[in-house]
Amino acid sequence: MPPKRKTYIKNCTGKDCEVEKKESRSLFLRVSFYFLFIVFICLSVYMLFFSAEMQISKIEISNNKELEKLELEQLVENELQGKFIGIFPKNNYILVSQKTVEKILINKYKKIRSVKVEKKFPDSIAVSIDEHESLLVWCKNENQCYLLNEEGVAYNVADFNSPELQQNKLVRLSDRSGADVILGSKIMEKKYEEYLLKIKSELEEISIYVESDFLTPSRMAEEIEVRSMDGFKINFSTQFALESAVKTLLAVLKKEIPRERIGELEYIDLRSEYKAFYKYKNTEVEDEKNEDGEKNAE
Repeated sequence: MPPKRKTYIKNCTGKDCEVEKKESRSLFLRVSFYFLFIVFICLSVYMLFFSAEMQISKIEISNNKELEKLELEQLVENELQGKFIGIFPKNNYILVSQKTVEKILINKYKKIRSVKVEKKFPDSIAVSIDEHESLLVWCKNENQCYLLNEEGVAYNVADFNSPELQQNKLVRLSDRSGADVILGSKIMEKKYEEYLLKIKSELEEISIYVESDFLTPSRMAEEIEVRSMDGFKINFSTQFALESAVKTLLAVLKKEIPRERIGELEYIDLRSEYKAFYKYKNTEVEDEKNEDGEKNAE
């Protein structure tokens, strides 16, 4: 039989034993620290990026006027679905990009002038909408029309089947020159636009009702032509005050044109300050009248 191995038990005594015990304790502490640190990092990553408490569940839409709130909410919600690189949820509070949401809304709805997105910890975003106010429709021709806002800027193509146009009954101004229109460009000055939009209400005050389709020779011309419900045309010049032109028109109608002959009129021209020219169908142009309905002396 082979001889048995002798087993030696190290007897730890003195300073060497103290050092060895300290090294063992230090190694245990380091391993424990790194283990707990890794656990902490994993839990933090989970809580920050994967926890349901950090996912956007509330979308608050405010200041919208004509755009539907539910439709806007649905668009934002759809954008937040899915995952980045197949791992991180897009609706995570930290990963949601305010600029991206703003860009998507503006690109989708030309009606939106600007939008502000604010994140509310831990699961909400607030979307504040600033809409263009559609004031009138500018038409290059019968098939190409554009919506103009309060600054006279063409911000979108006009859809005459949309609720916005069907409900608001906007004034439609056709440009006889057929000049091209670029979206985002300024078509008219605010002063011109204000003049244009006041024509209907000013005329209604003297019981003259006009159609919503106006005409202008060109974008640069300071002239507007409207057609009354009685069939005659009225020509204005934006160089002169609208109130003065309407006062002249009223004076001529009272003193020169009998009510029973209004239907015979072809046009009334108010493009000269304090003067009016009018013409019956198949007749010569009548003498000019001033705002008091009197003939102007040569």
